[in-house]
Amino acid sequence: MNATVQKEIVLHLIFNDLVNCKLIYGLIALHIDAGIYSLCMAESIFKLMGFAEAQCTHEHYDHYAVLCRKVTDIAYAEGQEHVLQALALEIYEDLACGL
Repeated sequence: MNATVQKEIVLHLIFNDLVNCKLIYGLIALHIDAGIYSLCMAESIFKLMGFAEAQCTHEHYDHYAVLCRKVTDIAYAEGQEHVLQALALEIYEDLACGL
């Protein structure tokens, strides 16, 4: 798989994870325990980005979770995908710096 396609897939995964996180955090704000519905995409994202399994520590996963939590500050509605795409790119670039 070439690097461009790989980056597109990772960005797509991060975007979808952000949509899921937005839903989960919204439900939690309504006092509905929805954490068990997390997609847990970080492991797949890290693998596709080339992180070695031994390289991925709890700190990496915690850092990814902190980055994803930024989605709670975003007003997101249908037709505004570009807002989450920008955050997905920001997260991708942050993670890529750790390689």
